[in-house]
Amino acid sequence: MTDDWEQTKHFKTQGALQDGPPKLYAELGKIVAGEKPGREKERERILAINIGLALNDIIVANHVYELAKKKKSHTKLTLIPWDIFQARLAFRLTIF
Repeated sequence: MTDDWEQTKHFKTQGALQDGPPKLYAELGKIVAGEKPGREKERERILAINIGLALNDIIVANHVYELAKKKKSHTKLTLIPWDIFQARLAFRLTIF
């Protein structure tokens, strides 16, 4: 699964996915829209290759957040404490 198959194929031309991209099952939008099911069996695994469009998501999310702050209609949520986030990030950096 990927958010954009054409972009994933382009990513391969830039040196990623040395063994080639896996066979495409569906783009994320098809699963979210209910056009294709997600996992159908417990043993199935999902490989998500989400590249590129995440930047757009971050920009839009920040814009919505800033608008909500101006209207004083936002609720701040802590999804993960900062120290735990830093520890996980450090671990990920060491395995590459």
